[in-house]
Amino acid sequence: MYLRRIALALMVLPLFSALPARAADTDALFDVQAWGVKIGEFRVTGQDRAGFYDVKARFETTGVVKQLGRIWFTMSATGRKQGREFTPIRYSEQVRTGRRQSSAQMDYSSGFPLLTGGKLGTEDAEVLDATAQTDTVDPLTAMFVALRDQPRAQLCKLNQPIFDGARRTIAYMTGRKAEGEKVICTGQFRRLGGYSAKQLRQGRNSSFELTYVPAGAVMRVQEARVTSSRGTAVLTRR
Repeated sequence: MYLRRIALALMVLPLFSALPARAADTDALFDVQAWGVKIGEFRVTGQDRAGFYDVKARFETTGVVKQLGRIWFTMSATGRKQGREFTPIRYSEQVRTGRRQSSAQMDYSSGFPLLTGGKLGTEDAEVLDATAQTDTVDPLTAMFVALRDQPRAQLCKLNQPIFDGARRTIAYMTGRKAEGEKVICTGQFRRLGGYSAKQLRQGRNSSFELTYVPAGAVMRVQEARVTSSRGTAVLTRR
């Protein structure tokens, strides 16, 4: 579900980890590469204050890729947090590929992610029961948690289901290694439901790797790498 959000195939970072307890602002800009060339830029901005969070993200093609066809998407999410738990309140996304436009909105006021606008998924895909998705968060909340600075001891901890309004996946960590001051976390995405038979034949699993570097007293994501049946996407922080 996430790989379609960058260049129709290579959107990445539904990744999680624990946050520092302090309130903080986030402004992270990444260059996005696929097939060995830069295809665009991805920016996440957000606030985490007094038990609430608000975050926005935008991807847009750049350079030669943009000349061939402008592709962009935006996402926004708001919610509550208590300790390490994040509870979404609202989520929205808009996608434009040049040939098509789509949008979707989810509301959590009923206690589960209810699609209140737009459309997601395909007609031949399995339809999931939204009331069974109370253990999930939206894709952007997941990204926001991952891209925050965090203590070294809290890296590489993950086992979290995600729901985008039509599809359910799970993201989980599988390994951790240190290279000098760097910490590299490895993990997997797995498609669980809401996909068509064709989509499942294209692959159920994708692997990811996050590289963290010191930033004062905390660690910061410097690079994210995701590999699926469609190729590898690399996000490098500026």
